[in-house]
Amino acid sequence: MKCFDDEVEEMVYLDDISHHTHHAVSSCCAAARRRQHKVTKENDRLTSSIKAEVKSVLNEQTAEGTRLGAVIRLYNESIRTVRVPDYEVRLKSHDGIEFTLRPSVSNARAILPKQKVELSYLIQMDHKENVSLKRISWFDVDEYVYPKRQKEVLTFLISSLEWKGANAIITNPGRVKQWGQSFTIPTLSPSIQVLPINIMVQNTQKSPVAVVTFLVENVGDWEQSVQDFRVDGKVGRKVYSGKRVEQGTMSLDAGEAVYLHYAIPLGLQTKLTSLNILTSETFKPDAETTINYAIGRLNVEVPADGGSTRFMDQLRSYENSTPISFDNLNKLIAPELKISMEALQIHESEGGGFKAVVAKYKLYNDGIHSRVVPNFQVEMLNAEGKSYMGTRQTDTVETLAPKVGYVVYYSFVVPPTEDGQPLAMNILDGETAAPYFVPIASYRTQVVPQTYDDIMKFYPFNVSIQKWSIEKRSTGTGDITSPPTYTFKLNLNLDIELKDKVTVDNHFPKMKVELTDEDDKVIGSQLLSFTGENRLISGQRVISVNSENYISRVKANIYEVIDTPFGEAKRLVLQLKE
Repeated sequence: MKCFDDEVEEMVYLDDISHHTHHAVSSCCAAARRRQHKVTKENDRLTSSIKAEVKSVLNEQTAEGTRLGAVIRLYNESIRTVRVPDYEVRLKSHDGIEFTLRPSVSNARAILPKQKVELSYLIQMDHKENVSLKRISWFDVDEYVYPKRQKEVLTFLISSLEWKGANAIITNPGRVKQWGQSFTIPTLSPSIQVLPINIMVQNTQKSPVAVVTFLVENVGDWEQSVQDFRVDGKVGRKVYSGKRVEQGTMSLDAGEAVYLHYAIPLGLQTKLTSLNILTSETFKPDAETTINYAIGRLNVEVPADGGSTRFMDQLRSYENSTPISFDNLNKLIAPELKISMEALQIHESEGGGFKAVVAKYKLYNDGIHSRVVPNFQVEMLNAEGKSYMGTRQTDTVETLAPKVGYVVYYSFVVPPTEDGQPLAMNILDGETAAPYFVPIASYRTQVVPQTYDDIMKFYPFNVSIQKWSIEKRSTGTGDITSPPTYTFKLNLNLDIELKDKVTVDNHFPKMKVELTDEDDKVIGSQLLSFTGENRLISGQRVISVNSENYISRVKANIYEVIDTPFGEAKRLVLQLKE
Protein backbone atom coordinates (compact mmCIF):
# COMPACT_ATOMS: atom_id res chain seq x y z
CA MET A 1 0.00 0.00 0.00
CA LYS A 2 1.17 3.55 -0.56
CA CYS A 3 0.18 6.86 1.06
CA PHE A 4 0.44 10.00 -1.08
CA ASP A 5 1.01 13.45 0.29
CA ASP A 6 -0.36 15.72 -2.44
CA GLU A 7 1.59 18.71 -1.25
CA VAL A 8 5.12 17.25 -0.98
CA GLU A 9 4.73 14.31 -3.37
CA GLU A 10 6.09 11.81 -0.85
CA MET A 11 5.24 8.08 -1.04
CA VAL A 12 5.54 5.61 1.81
CA TYR A 13 5.27 1.84 1.29
CA LEU A 14 3.53 -0.25 3.96
CA ASP A 15 4.58 -3.91 3.99
CA ASP A 16 2.31 -5.56 6.54
CA ILE A 17 -1.17 -4.55 5.55
CA SER A 18 -3.01 -7.25 7.48
CA HIS A 19 -1.62 -6.49 10.96
CA HIS A 20 -0.54 -2.87 10.92
CA THR A 21 -2.71 -1.14 8.35
CA HIS A 22 -4.34 1.45 10.60
CA HIS A 23 -1.16 2.28 12.53
CA ALA A 24 0.95 2.42 9.36
CA VAL A 25 -1.45 4.71 7.51
CA SER A 26 -1.62 7.06 10.48
CA SER A 27 2.17 7.13 10.73
CA CYS A 28 2.44 7.70 6.99
CA CYS A 29 0.10 10.68 7.00
CA ALA A 30 1.68 12.13 10.14
CA ALA A 31 5.10 11.90 8.49
CA ALA A 32 3.72 13.56 5.39
CA ARG A 33 2.24 16.38 7.47
CA ARG A 34 5.59 16.90 9.20
CA ARG A 35 7.35 17.06 5.84
CA GLN A 36 4.72 19.48 4.53
CA HIS A 37 5.18 21.70 7.57
CA LYS A 38 8.91 21.71 6.99
CA VAL A 39 8.51 22.69 3.36
CA THR A 40 6.04 25.50 3.99
CA LYS A 41 7.19 26.93 7.31
CA GLU A 42 10.61 25.95 8.58
CA ASN A 43 12.87 25.70 5.57
CA ASP A 44 13.19 29.19 4.11
CA ARG A 45 16.99 29.29 3.77
CA LEU A 46 18.58 29.40 0.37
CA THR A 47 22.04 29.42 1.95
CA SER A 48 23.30 29.66 5.51
CA SER A 49 23.22 33.46 5.20
CA ILE A 50 20.24 34.06 2.90
CA LYS A 51 16.56 33.68 3.75
CA ALA A 52 14.07 33.48 0.87
CA GLU A 53 10.45 34.57 0.59
CA VAL A 54 8.01 34.24 -2.30
CA LYS A 55 6.45 37.64 -2.97
CA SER A 56 4.48 37.05 -6.19
CA VAL A 57 3.50 34.19 -8.46
CA LEU A 58 2.05 34.85 -11.92
CA ASN A 59 0.13 32.40 -14.07
CA GLU A 60 -1.58 34.55 -16.69
CA GLN A 61 -3.01 33.92 -20.12
CA THR A 62 -2.42 36.80 -22.52
CA ALA A 63 -3.13 37.43 -26.19
CA GLU A 64 0.37 36.11 -26.94
CA GLY A 65 0.06 32.92 -24.90
CA THR A 66 0.83 31.99 -21.30
CA ARG A 67 3.02 34.00 -18.96
CA LEU A 68 4.52 32.35 -15.87
CA GLY A 69 6.59 34.32 -13.39
CA ALA A 70 7.69 34.83 -9.82
CA VAL A 71 9.20 37.56 -7.67
CA ILE A 72 11.46 36.42 -4.83
CA ARG A 73 12.74 38.36 -1.86
CA LEU A 74 16.14 37.45 -0.49
CA TYR A 75 17.40 38.71 2.87
CA ASN A 76 21.08 38.67 3.85
CA GLU A 77 21.24 37.95 7.58
CA SER A 78 25.01 38.09 7.76
CA ILE A 79 27.34 41.04 8.39
CA ARG A 80 29.09 40.65 5.03
CA THR A 81 28.05 41.23 1.44
CA VAL A 82 27.06 37.92 -0.13
CA ARG A 83 26.60 36.86 -3.72
CA VAL A 84 23.16 35.83 -4.98
CA PRO A 85 23.44 32.08 -5.67
CA ASP A 86 23.35 31.15 -9.33
CA TYR A 87 20.51 28.65 -8.97
CA GLU A 88 17.84 27.72 -11.46
CA VAL A 89 14.32 28.71 -10.43
CA ARG A 90 11.55 26.37 -11.53
CA LEU A 91 7.80 26.24 -11.23
CA LYS A 92 6.06 22.89 -11.02
CA SER A 93 2.42 22.24 -11.84
CA HIS A 94 0.06 19.85 -10.08
CA ASP A 95 0.33 17.43 -13.01
CA GLY A 96 4.12 17.31 -12.69
CA ILE A 97 5.25 19.65 -15.49
CA GLU A 98 8.31 21.77 -14.66
CA PHE A 99 8.94 25.25 -16.09
CA THR A 100 12.39 26.83 -15.78
CA LEU A 101 12.10 30.61 -15.37
CA ARG A 102 14.40 33.20 -16.89
CA PRO A 103 15.98 35.75 -14.54
CA SER A 104 15.53 39.45 -15.20
CA VAL A 105 18.66 41.20 -16.46
CA SER A 106 18.10 43.78 -13.72
CA ASN A 107 18.30 41.25 -10.89
CA ALA A 108 20.82 42.03 -8.19
CA ARG A 109 24.07 40.05 -8.20
CA ALA A 110 24.89 40.60 -4.51
CA ILE A 111 23.15 41.53 -1.26
CA LEU A 112 24.57 44.00 1.24
CA PRO A 113 24.66 43.04 4.95
CA LYS A 114 21.23 43.01 6.63
CA GLN A 115 19.61 44.10 3.34
CA LYS A 116 16.81 42.71 1.19
CA VAL A 117 16.61 42.44 -2.60
CA GLU A 118 13.83 41.41 -4.98
CA LEU A 119 14.56 39.12 -7.89
CA SER A 120 12.21 38.76 -10.84
CA TYR A 121 11.79 35.65 -13.03
CA LEU A 122 9.49 35.03 -15.98
CA ILE A 123 8.89 32.97 -19.11
CA GLN A 124 6.52 33.71 -21.98
CA MET A 125 5.09 30.73 -23.89
CA ASP A 126 3.50 31.30 -27.27
CA HIS A 127 0.70 28.82 -26.61
CA LYS A 128 -1.95 28.94 -23.95
CA GLU A 129 -1.44 26.39 -21.19
CA ASN A 130 -4.15 25.76 -18.61
CA VAL A 131 -1.62 25.31 -15.80
CA SER A 132 -2.25 24.98 -12.08
CA LEU A 133 0.97 25.75 -10.22
CA LYS A 134 1.96 23.84 -7.11
CA ARG A 135 5.48 24.75 -6.02
CA ILE A 136 8.55 26.82 -6.74
CA SER A 137 12.01 25.31 -6.33
CA TRP A 138 15.66 26.30 -6.51
CA PHE A 139 18.08 23.87 -8.14
CA ASP A 140 21.87 23.84 -8.00
CA VAL A 141 22.77 22.60 -11.50
CA ASP A 142 26.24 21.54 -12.61
CA GLU A 143 26.21 21.65 -16.41
CA TYR A 144 29.91 20.95 -16.79
CA VAL A 145 29.64 17.24 -16.10
CA TYR A 146 27.87 14.59 -18.09
CA PRO A 147 25.26 13.73 -17.32
CA LYS A 148 24.62 17.07 -15.63
CA ARG A 149 24.00 16.93 -11.91
CA GLN A 150 21.26 18.88 -10.16
CA LYS A 151 20.27 19.21 -6.55
CA GLU A 152 17.05 20.67 -5.17
CA VAL A 153 18.05 23.34 -2.63
CA LEU A 154 14.74 24.82 -1.48
CA THR A 155 11.02 24.44 -2.24
CA PHE A 156 7.95 26.51 -1.40
CA LEU A 157 4.31 25.56 -1.91
CA ILE A 158 2.62 28.33 -3.91
CA SER A 159 -0.96 27.23 -4.70
CA SER A 160 -2.39 29.96 -2.46
CA LEU A 161 -0.15 32.64 -4.03
CA GLU A 162 -0.91 31.95 -7.68
CA TRP A 163 -2.45 34.92 -9.56
CA LYS A 164 -4.15 34.12 -12.84
CA GLY A 165 -4.58 37.63 -14.20
CA ALA A 166 -7.16 40.42 -14.09
CA ASN A 167 -10.16 38.09 -14.37
CA ALA A 168 -9.07 35.99 -11.41
CA ILE A 169 -11.40 35.80 -8.41
CA ILE A 170 -9.96 36.23 -4.92
CA THR A 171 -11.70 33.70 -2.69
CA ASN A 172 -9.31 33.39 0.28
CA PRO A 173 -11.39 34.77 3.20
CA GLY A 174 -8.30 36.46 4.61
CA ARG A 175 -7.88 38.41 1.38
CA VAL A 176 -11.51 39.60 1.13
CA LYS A 177 -12.24 42.86 2.99
CA GLN A 178 -15.50 44.58 3.82
CA TRP A 179 -16.23 48.20 2.93
CA GLY A 180 -15.20 50.49 5.77
CA GLN A 181 -12.66 47.94 7.06
CA SER A 182 -9.06 49.14 7.22
CA PHE A 183 -6.35 46.83 5.93
CA THR A 184 -2.70 46.54 5.07
CA ILE A 185 -1.66 45.34 1.62
CA PRO A 186 0.35 42.09 1.58
CA THR A 187 3.98 42.55 0.41
CA LEU A 188 3.82 46.30 1.17
CA SER A 189 4.73 48.05 4.42
CA PRO A 190 2.66 46.79 7.40
CA SER A 191 2.77 50.32 8.82
CA ILE A 192 0.65 51.72 5.98
CA GLN A 193 -3.06 51.19 6.68
CA VAL A 194 -5.66 51.75 3.98
CA LEU A 195 -9.36 52.53 4.54
CA PRO A 196 -11.94 52.82 1.71
CA ILE A 197 -13.96 56.00 2.26
CA ASN A 198 -16.11 56.93 -0.69
CA ILE A 199 -17.06 56.14 -4.28
CA MET A 200 -18.43 58.94 -6.43
CA VAL A 201 -19.51 58.27 -10.02
CA GLN A 202 -18.95 61.27 -12.31
CA ASN A 203 -19.83 61.73 -15.96
CA THR A 204 -17.11 62.70 -18.42
CA GLN A 205 -17.19 63.22 -22.18
CA LYS A 206 -15.90 59.68 -22.73
CA SER A 207 -17.64 57.61 -20.05
CA PRO A 208 -18.79 57.58 -16.43
CA VAL A 209 -15.87 57.41 -14.00
CA ALA A 210 -15.98 56.03 -10.48
CA VAL A 211 -13.63 58.03 -8.25
CA VAL A 212 -12.67 55.95 -5.22
CA THR A 213 -11.24 57.67 -2.15
CA PHE A 214 -8.95 55.83 0.28
CA LEU A 215 -7.63 57.14 3.58
CA VAL A 216 -3.98 56.08 3.83
CA GLU A 217 -2.31 56.39 7.25
CA ASN A 218 1.16 55.66 8.60
CA VAL A 219 0.56 53.90 11.92
CA GLY A 220 4.27 53.22 12.44
CA ASP A 221 6.87 55.06 14.50
CA TRP A 222 8.94 56.49 11.66
CA GLU A 223 8.56 57.91 8.17
CA GLN A 224 7.28 55.48 5.56
CA SER A 225 6.95 55.72 1.79
CA VAL A 226 3.52 54.93 0.36
CA GLN A 227 4.34 52.23 -2.14
CA ASP A 228 2.27 52.30 -5.28
CA PHE A 229 -0.71 50.00 -5.62
CA ARG A 230 -3.43 49.72 -8.23
CA VAL A 231 -7.21 49.54 -7.87
CA ASP A 232 -9.48 47.83 -10.42
CA GLY A 233 -13.26 47.81 -10.35
CA LYS A 234 -15.22 44.59 -10.77
CA VAL A 235 -18.77 43.90 -11.90
CA GLY A 236 -19.17 40.12 -11.84
CA ARG A 237 -16.27 38.85 -13.97
CA LYS A 238 -15.93 42.13 -15.85
CA VAL A 239 -12.88 44.18 -14.84
CA TYR A 240 -12.45 47.95 -15.18
CA SER A 241 -8.85 49.12 -14.76
CA GLY A 242 -8.27 52.07 -12.45
CA LYS A 243 -5.52 54.65 -12.25
CA ARG A 244 -4.27 56.67 -9.29
CA VAL A 245 -4.97 60.38 -9.65
CA GLU A 246 -2.07 61.57 -7.47
CA GLN A 247 1.23 61.29 -9.30
CA GLY A 248 4.76 60.73 -8.01
CA THR A 249 6.17 59.17 -4.87
CA MET A 250 4.71 59.97 -1.46
CA SER A 251 6.03 59.66 2.09
CA LEU A 252 4.15 59.94 5.36
CA ASP A 253 5.52 60.90 8.75
CA ALA A 254 4.55 58.76 11.73
CA GLY A 255 0.85 59.29 12.41
CA GLU A 256 0.31 61.24 9.17
CA ALA A 257 -2.67 60.47 6.92
CA VAL A 258 -3.62 61.49 3.37
CA TYR A 259 -6.30 60.68 0.83
CA LEU A 260 -5.51 58.78 -2.34
CA HIS A 261 -7.94 58.81 -5.24
CA TYR A 262 -8.38 56.26 -8.02
CA ALA A 263 -10.32 56.93 -11.22
CA ILE A 264 -12.04 53.86 -12.74
CA PRO A 265 -13.72 54.40 -16.15
CA LEU A 266 -16.98 52.46 -16.31
CA GLY A 267 -19.56 51.41 -18.84
CA LEU A 268 -22.98 53.04 -18.98
CA GLN A 269 -25.31 52.04 -16.15
CA THR A 270 -22.47 50.12 -14.49
CA LYS A 271 -22.49 49.68 -10.71
CA LEU A 272 -19.35 48.31 -9.08
CA THR A 273 -19.68 45.23 -6.89
CA SER A 274 -16.09 45.01 -5.61
CA LEU A 275 -12.57 46.38 -5.95
CA ASN A 276 -9.34 44.49 -6.52
CA ILE A 277 -6.19 45.84 -4.87
CA LEU A 278 -3.10 44.97 -6.93
CA THR A 279 0.62 45.64 -6.76
CA SER A 280 2.88 46.09 -9.77
CA GLU A 281 5.85 43.96 -10.79
CA THR A 282 8.40 44.34 -13.60
CA PHE A 283 10.61 42.01 -15.58
CA LYS A 284 13.40 42.93 -18.01
CA PRO A 285 14.19 40.21 -20.57
CA ASP A 286 16.89 42.52 -21.95
CA ALA A 287 18.30 45.96 -21.33
CA GLU A 288 15.83 47.72 -23.65
CA THR A 289 12.58 45.90 -22.79
CA THR A 290 10.42 46.03 -19.68
CA ILE A 291 7.42 43.81 -19.04
CA ASN A 292 4.97 45.19 -16.49
CA TYR A 293 2.29 43.14 -14.81
CA ALA A 294 0.12 43.28 -11.69
CA ILE A 295 -0.59 40.78 -8.91
CA GLY A 296 -3.93 40.80 -7.10
CA ARG A 297 -3.57 41.06 -3.33
CA LEU A 298 -6.99 41.86 -1.86
CA ASN A 299 -10.63 42.17 -2.82
CA VAL A 300 -12.81 44.87 -1.22
CA GLU A 301 -16.54 44.31 -1.37
CA VAL A 302 -18.59 47.34 -2.39
CA PRO A 303 -21.97 47.53 -0.61
CA ALA A 304 -25.25 47.93 -2.45
CA ASP A 305 -25.23 51.70 -1.87
CA GLY A 306 -22.06 51.98 -3.96
CA GLY A 307 -19.79 52.70 -1.00
CA SER A 308 -21.24 56.16 -0.62
CA THR A 309 -21.52 57.81 2.77
CA ARG A 310 -23.93 60.43 1.49
CA PHE A 311 -27.38 58.89 1.96
CA MET A 312 -29.96 60.73 4.02
CA ASP A 313 -29.94 58.52 7.10
CA GLN A 314 -26.16 58.74 7.32
CA LEU A 315 -25.94 62.53 7.21
CA ARG A 316 -26.35 65.02 9.99
CA SER A 317 -29.17 67.51 9.67
CA TYR A 318 -27.89 70.97 8.85
CA GLU A 319 -29.11 74.21 10.41
CA ASN A 320 -28.89 77.20 8.09
CA SER A 321 -26.32 79.91 8.90
CA THR A 322 -24.09 77.56 10.93
CA PRO A 323 -20.51 76.86 9.76
CA ILE A 324 -20.22 73.73 7.63
CA SER A 325 -17.91 71.08 9.07
CA PHE A 326 -15.25 70.18 6.48
CA ASP A 327 -12.97 67.16 6.37
CA ASN A 328 -9.85 67.95 8.39
CA LEU A 329 -7.63 66.56 5.61
CA ASN A 330 -9.16 68.64 2.84
CA LYS A 331 -6.72 70.93 1.01
CA LEU A 332 -9.21 73.41 -0.44
CA ILE A 333 -10.92 75.16 2.47
CA ALA A 334 -8.60 76.95 4.90
CA PRO A 335 -9.56 76.53 8.59
CA GLU A 336 -10.07 80.28 9.04
CA LEU A 337 -12.52 80.41 6.13
CA LYS A 338 -16.01 79.86 7.51
CA ILE A 339 -18.66 78.73 5.01
CA SER A 340 -22.35 78.48 5.78
CA MET A 341 -25.49 77.93 3.72
CA GLU A 342 -27.84 80.83 4.27
CA ALA A 343 -30.77 80.04 1.98
CA LEU A 344 -32.12 77.13 -0.09
CA GLN A 345 -35.19 77.88 -2.20
CA ILE A 346 -36.97 76.74 -5.36
CA HIS A 347 -37.37 78.96 -8.42
CA GLU A 348 -39.77 78.29 -11.28
CA SER A 349 -39.02 78.51 -15.00
CA GLU A 350 -41.07 80.73 -17.27
CA GLY A 351 -42.79 77.90 -19.13
CA GLY A 352 -42.81 75.42 -16.25
CA GLY A 353 -40.40 73.03 -17.98
CA PHE A 354 -37.99 72.94 -15.06
CA LYS A 355 -37.33 74.20 -11.59
CA ALA A 356 -34.13 75.60 -10.13
CA VAL A 357 -33.05 74.97 -6.56
CA VAL A 358 -30.90 77.91 -5.48
CA ALA A 359 -28.41 77.62 -2.60
CA LYS A 360 -26.72 80.74 -1.24
CA TYR A 361 -23.46 80.36 0.67
CA LYS A 362 -21.76 82.88 2.89
CA LEU A 363 -17.95 82.85 2.90
CA TYR A 364 -16.37 84.67 5.85
CA ASN A 365 -12.64 85.18 6.36
CA ASP A 366 -12.08 84.87 10.08
CA GLY A 367 -8.30 85.11 9.77
CA ILE A 368 -5.83 88.00 9.74
CA HIS A 369 -4.67 87.53 6.14
CA SER A 370 -6.46 87.72 2.82
CA ARG A 371 -7.63 84.36 1.47
CA VAL A 372 -8.28 83.12 -2.04
CA VAL A 373 -11.98 82.43 -2.56
CA PRO A 374 -12.05 78.63 -3.03
CA ASN A 375 -13.60 77.28 -6.20
CA PHE A 376 -15.63 74.53 -4.58
CA GLN A 377 -18.47 72.70 -6.31
CA VAL A 378 -21.78 71.56 -4.83
CA GLU A 379 -23.65 68.35 -5.62
CA MET A 380 -27.29 67.94 -4.60
CA LEU A 381 -29.07 64.60 -4.19
CA ASN A 382 -32.79 64.11 -3.70
CA ALA A 383 -34.52 61.41 -1.65
CA GLU A 384 -34.37 59.00 -4.62
CA GLY A 385 -30.60 59.38 -4.89
CA LYS A 386 -30.72 61.40 -8.12
CA SER A 387 -27.72 63.69 -8.39
CA TYR A 388 -27.61 67.27 -9.66
CA MET A 389 -24.45 69.32 -10.06
CA GLY A 390 -24.69 72.98 -9.17
CA THR A 391 -23.91 75.85 -11.52
CA ARG A 392 -21.91 78.51 -9.71
CA GLN A 393 -22.69 82.14 -10.40
CA THR A 394 -20.50 83.50 -13.15
CA ASP A 395 -17.42 85.34 -12.00
CA THR A 396 -16.70 85.70 -8.31
CA VAL A 397 -14.21 87.79 -6.40
CA GLU A 398 -10.75 86.23 -6.27
CA THR A 399 -9.67 87.09 -2.72
CA LEU A 400 -11.43 87.80 0.54
CA ALA A 401 -10.00 90.35 2.96
CA PRO A 402 -9.82 89.58 6.70
CA LYS A 403 -13.11 89.87 8.59
CA VAL A 404 -15.08 90.24 5.34
CA GLY A 405 -18.02 88.11 4.21
CA TYR A 406 -19.09 87.34 0.66
CA VAL A 407 -22.13 85.63 -0.86
CA VAL A 408 -21.98 83.13 -3.73
CA TYR A 409 -24.92 81.12 -5.06
CA TYR A 410 -25.35 77.81 -6.89
CA SER A 411 -28.34 76.80 -9.01
CA PHE A 412 -29.49 73.22 -9.62
CA VAL A 413 -31.81 72.59 -12.56
CA VAL A 414 -34.29 69.88 -11.53
CA PRO A 415 -37.51 68.36 -12.94
CA PRO A 416 -40.79 70.20 -12.29
CA THR A 417 -41.83 67.44 -9.86
CA GLU A 418 -38.96 68.08 -7.43
CA ASP A 419 -40.13 69.43 -4.07
CA GLY A 420 -36.78 69.51 -2.27
CA GLN A 421 -37.91 67.42 0.72
CA PRO A 422 -35.36 66.24 1.82
CA LEU A 423 -32.04 66.90 0.08
CA ALA A 424 -28.41 65.94 0.60
CA MET A 425 -25.70 68.47 -0.21
CA ASN A 426 -22.09 67.52 -0.91
CA ILE A 427 -19.40 70.16 -1.00
CA LEU A 428 -16.85 69.01 -3.57
CA ASP A 429 -13.16 69.71 -4.10
CA GLY A 430 -12.40 69.92 -7.82
CA GLU A 431 -8.70 70.73 -7.49
CA THR A 432 -7.02 68.09 -5.32
CA ALA A 433 -7.97 65.17 -7.60
CA ALA A 434 -8.51 67.20 -10.78
CA PRO A 435 -10.16 66.71 -13.20
CA TYR A 436 -12.40 64.81 -10.78
CA PHE A 437 -14.41 65.95 -7.78
CA VAL A 438 -14.11 64.52 -4.27
CA PRO A 439 -16.48 65.26 -1.35
CA ILE A 440 -15.09 67.27 1.56
CA ALA A 441 -18.38 67.92 3.43
CA SER A 442 -21.89 66.46 3.38
CA TYR A 443 -25.11 67.31 5.18
CA ARG A 444 -28.88 66.80 5.04
CA THR A 445 -31.22 69.73 4.47
CA GLN A 446 -34.45 70.73 2.75
CA VAL A 447 -35.93 73.61 0.80
CA VAL A 448 -37.54 76.26 2.99
CA PRO A 449 -41.23 76.52 2.06
CA GLN A 450 -42.10 79.85 0.49
CA THR A 451 -44.08 82.26 2.66
CA TYR A 452 -45.53 85.57 1.53
CA ASP A 453 -44.81 87.90 4.42
CA ASP A 454 -44.63 91.66 4.59
CA ILE A 455 -40.85 91.32 4.50
CA MET A 456 -39.42 89.98 1.23
CA LYS A 457 -36.22 88.01 1.79
CA PHE A 458 -33.42 88.16 -0.78
CA TYR A 459 -30.58 87.06 1.50
CA PRO A 460 -28.68 89.09 2.68
CA PHE A 461 -31.30 91.77 1.91
CA ASN A 462 -34.70 92.16 3.57
CA VAL A 463 -37.10 94.32 1.57
CA SER A 464 -40.36 95.66 2.95
CA ILE A 465 -42.94 97.88 1.24
CA GLN A 466 -44.09 100.73 3.43
CA LYS A 467 -46.62 102.02 0.91
CA TRP A 468 -47.62 101.32 -2.68
CA SER A 469 -50.06 102.48 -5.35
CA ILE A 470 -50.80 102.00 -9.07
CA GLU A 471 -51.38 104.92 -11.43
CA LYS A 472 -52.98 104.66 -14.90
CA ARG A 473 -52.60 107.28 -17.58
CA SER A 474 -53.40 107.48 -21.28
CA THR A 475 -51.80 109.43 -24.09
CA GLY A 476 -52.90 110.06 -27.68
CA THR A 477 -56.21 111.38 -29.04
CA GLY A 478 -57.69 108.01 -29.82
CA ASP A 479 -58.16 108.68 -33.54
CA ILE A 480 -56.51 106.83 -36.41
CA THR A 481 -53.48 109.10 -36.51
CA SER A 482 -52.88 108.95 -32.78
CA PRO A 483 -54.06 105.69 -31.16
CA PRO A 484 -54.20 105.73 -27.35
CA THR A 485 -51.35 104.42 -25.25
CA TYR A 486 -51.78 103.53 -21.62
CA THR A 487 -49.11 103.93 -18.97
CA PHE A 488 -49.21 102.00 -15.72
CA LYS A 489 -47.02 103.12 -12.85
CA LEU A 490 -46.33 101.15 -9.71
CA ASN A 491 -45.18 103.45 -6.93
CA LEU A 492 -43.22 101.70 -4.21
CA ASN A 493 -41.97 103.13 -0.96
CA LEU A 494 -39.27 100.61 0.02
CA ASP A 495 -37.31 99.89 3.16
CA ILE A 496 -34.18 97.83 2.40
CA GLU A 497 -32.15 96.32 5.22
CA LEU A 498 -28.83 94.48 4.92
CA LYS A 499 -29.43 91.55 7.26
CA ASP A 500 -25.81 90.38 7.32
CA LYS A 501 -22.54 92.25 6.90
CA VAL A 502 -21.50 90.65 3.64
CA THR A 503 -20.74 91.85 0.13
CA VAL A 504 -22.40 90.84 -3.13
CA ASP A 505 -21.36 91.45 -6.72
CA ASN A 506 -23.05 92.25 -10.03
CA HIS A 507 -24.00 88.60 -10.55
CA PHE A 508 -26.14 88.49 -7.43
CA PRO A 509 -29.82 87.57 -8.03
CA LYS A 510 -32.09 90.47 -8.93
CA MET A 511 -35.55 91.60 -7.99
CA LYS A 512 -38.04 91.56 -10.86
CA VAL A 513 -41.37 93.40 -10.86
CA GLU A 514 -44.02 92.26 -13.34
CA LEU A 515 -47.31 94.05 -13.96
CA THR A 516 -50.07 91.76 -15.19
CA ASP A 517 -53.79 91.78 -15.83
CA GLU A 518 -56.28 89.67 -13.91
CA ASP A 519 -55.52 86.67 -16.13
CA ASP A 520 -51.77 86.93 -15.34
CA LYS A 521 -50.94 88.18 -18.82
CA VAL A 522 -47.77 90.23 -18.45
CA ILE A 523 -48.12 93.90 -19.38
CA GLY A 524 -44.49 94.71 -18.72
CA SER A 525 -41.65 94.16 -16.27
CA GLN A 526 -38.49 95.71 -14.87
CA LEU A 527 -35.33 94.22 -13.33
CA LEU A 528 -33.96 95.87 -10.22
CA SER A 529 -30.43 95.19 -8.96
CA PHE A 530 -29.08 95.20 -5.43
CA THR A 531 -25.68 96.37 -6.70
CA GLY A 532 -24.35 99.05 -9.03
CA GLU A 533 -25.15 102.72 -9.51
CA ASN A 534 -28.91 102.28 -9.85
CA ARG A 535 -29.17 99.70 -7.09
CA LEU A 536 -32.18 99.36 -4.85
CA ILE A 537 -32.11 101.63 -1.83
CA SER A 538 -34.65 102.63 0.76
CA GLY A 539 -37.13 105.23 -0.51
CA GLN A 540 -39.30 105.80 -3.54
CA ARG A 541 -39.10 103.56 -6.62
CA VAL A 542 -41.36 103.81 -9.65
CA ILE A 543 -41.99 100.94 -12.07
CA SER A 544 -43.47 102.22 -15.33
CA VAL A 545 -44.78 100.11 -18.25
CA ASN A 546 -46.81 100.95 -21.39
CA SER A 547 -49.61 99.06 -23.08
CA GLU A 548 -51.87 99.54 -26.07
CA ASN A 549 -54.79 98.14 -24.08
CA TYR A 550 -56.49 99.50 -21.05
CA ILE A 551 -56.35 97.18 -18.03
CA SER A 552 -59.02 97.77 -15.47
CA ARG A 553 -57.40 95.79 -12.66
CA VAL A 554 -53.60 95.49 -12.50
CA LYS A 555 -51.55 93.10 -10.37
CA ALA A 556 -47.88 93.41 -9.44
CA ASN A 557 -45.80 90.25 -8.95
CA ILE A 558 -42.40 90.61 -7.29
CA TYR A 559 -39.82 87.88 -7.90
CA GLU A 560 -36.25 86.96 -7.12
CA VAL A 561 -34.71 85.92 -10.46
CA ILE A 562 -31.52 84.18 -11.53
CA ASP A 563 -30.04 83.04 -14.81
CA THR A 564 -29.53 79.30 -15.35
CA PRO A 565 -28.07 77.39 -18.34
CA PHE A 566 -31.72 76.69 -19.31
CA GLY A 567 -32.91 80.27 -19.00
CA GLU A 568 -34.36 82.52 -16.35
CA ALA A 569 -35.83 81.07 -13.16
CA LYS A 570 -37.81 83.10 -10.67
CA ARG A 571 -39.27 82.83 -7.19
CA LEU A 572 -42.44 84.70 -6.30
CA VAL A 573 -41.93 86.60 -3.05
CA LEU A 574 -44.96 88.94 -3.02
CA GLN A 575 -48.08 89.77 -5.00
CA LEU A 576 -49.83 93.15 -4.93
CA LYS A 577 -53.45 93.47 -6.14
CA GLU A 578 -55.58 96.50 -6.68
